[in-house]
Amino acid sequence: MKSTNTFDINILGQKIKIATDSDADHINMVVNFVEKKYEEVKNSIKGVNTQSILIMTLLNIADEFIKLRKGKAQELDNVISKMKRILEIIECHESQKA
Repeated sequence: MKSTNTFDINILGQKIKIATDSDADHINMVVNFVEKKYEEVKNSIKGVNTQSILIMTLLNIADEFIKLRKGKAQELDNVISKMKRILEIIECHESQKA
């Protein structure tokens, strides 16, 4: 069973208490990632309110996540396909021995 850690974090100027099974290094990476993405959006679209910047940041992160997940699924499909071909070759060689 994973232990739960509690952290007081400061993200985008807001102090938040979170409970997670992640360690402090991971939480710091997540906070830094979100803040970096927020700054990228903020710098690319001037004159927009904070809520709009946050929504755009969330959409950008979600888009990146979905693309990565699709890419991993495709990689897994490729590996499975190769494994099936290898198994067919092995079975073919074994049947020829018999």
